[in-house]
Amino acid sequence: MNTSEIKKALENTFDFFIQRKVIKQNYLMHTQFIQMGFDGKRKGTEDYWLKLNHIPKEFSGKKYDECICEEFSISLNNEERKTIPSLSNWSYTFDPMSGLGQGNVFGIPHEHFENLKDNKANAISSEIKYAIYNNFVDYHALSNVFTMYGAGIEKIKKIGDKIQHAGAYSKAPINLKNVIREGSVFCNGEITLELIGLSSVDGKPCALLKYDSGESTLDMEIISEKGNTKTIGGSQYIGDIYLDLESGWTRKVMLNEFVISERKEPNRDKEKMYTVRNLQIKLISNENLI
Repeated sequence: MNTSEIKKALENTFDFFIQRKVIKQNYLMHTQFIQMGFDGKRKGTEDYWLKLNHIPKEFSGKKYDECICEEFSISLNNEERKTIPSLSNWSYTFDPMSGLGQGNVFGIPHEHFENLKDNKANAISSEIKYAIYNNFVDYHALSNVFTMYGAGIEKIKKIGDKIQHAGAYSKAPINLKNVIREGSVFCNGEITLELIGLSSVDGKPCALLKYDSGESTLDMEIISEKGNTKTIGGSQYIGDIYLDLESGWTRKVMLNEFVISERKEPNRDKEKMYTVRNLQIKLISNENLI
């Protein structure tokens, strides 16, 4: 392809009203938190892996899509990777509008995360419980909601077009029953979505979209018998979405987040924290059309 042909291809217009093909999709999601000290040294890491099967409602005849957690595993500070047995083959229905006014975010049940244990029968701390739960929320927010027709992507027509997403300045509840106090909230900044180019993932043509949360804030309280821990802070997350132009599904998502926060535990001085989060969601296989 010569330069003029490339230029013509890049000047094409796009219609992002892409009807998703009815396909069962299987994703692998890896999230890593890196806690940094203000001396620049790493203080600790948390790694989470989620294998998720996303099944369109047309297969089950249900009102919403069904999601099945094939496996969930964690590793803290690079220690042995452990699974969470109670999440293996656990399923729920994904409601994209739930949590906006009432109900659990995306329809994800809270109760299943209250008494988590790893495969060594060790109890999971409240902070790690919330991080596990939040993996499911992040999967849907990044893979589904950002590219949902009607939330802004339909206004993008050409490479370089940038829009304010419908989620801009939204207040997302981050409570988790008996783990994170109700009223805890993450306030997004001016979320933007921009078409920055074309790409290819696994040989499939994809639109390359960049998202940016803008300056966001968080206010959360972790519930504990010894006294609640209060955390406030600021955050900004940015990343790329590779949207399959043929199937309408995301093939890959990248995220980088930077969080400055202050935590107050009972009977302890306030602690300032700097956390970096890196995340990748990757389509690992799909199944036949219905």
